[in-house]
Amino acid sequence: MNYLHSIDLEDWYSCYNLSLNGIRTSAKIVNAQFPKTDFMGDNPIIKEITSTPTPSGRIVLMHENEERRSVEVDFEKHRQRKYKDKPSRLNSLWIAEDTPEGENMLLKMFTDENSHRKILKVALLPDAIIHKADKRWYEEYYQEKKESYIENYWKGIPYDSTPKWELLINGGFKIEKEDILFLREHCLANHSQQLSKEFIENAYKNNDLSKV
Repeated sequence: MNYLHSIDLEDWYSCYNLSLNGIRTSAKIVNAQFPKTDFMGDNPIIKEITSTPTPSGRIVLMHENEERRSVEVDFEKHRQRKYKDKPSRLNSLWIAEDTPEGENMLLKMFTDENSHRKILKVALLPDAIIHKADKRWYEEYYQEKKESYIENYWKGIPYDSTPKWELLINGGFKIEKEDILFLREHCLANHSQQLSKEFIENAYKNNDLSKV
């Protein structure tokens, strides 16, 4: 089954890495690089976290908006208490269903960035763990801090008859060969100032797509 993922074409690091072999997985970063976040009172249980290419994965660590940090902490605490088997909002790759509704959700999610984003079709890698949640519960929690909203989010219950499904992945995905070639052309044309054109071309030679 295919899904959709939105990539920022101005993010040279994400574009380059995905253009090598078309695979993206969660990348680990050391918690010490960022302000400490204690999720469980006096006994923090996160020594290392996983970053995502989306803003949500960095909110708790870096975002200046205290309310947004607080909401993410509440959702993560609840997940760790009751749903440890589900992907964390802090270390997930974010995708949508390959439907008109899924594409529309991604477009609305990045309204101010759509001029420099591209929606890609992706297939999950083996053993990837996925959680399907209605984003409406997350949005409503901002208005009213009910723990039942968090519970329903992690249970995957639809908010109403028109849910806004978001899919969290612990693991990775692979994009289509056509999109790998697109990203390679894009990187050579737009991101050779970060990495020289010669360096990028040599990297592509070492990542042959003939078997993709």
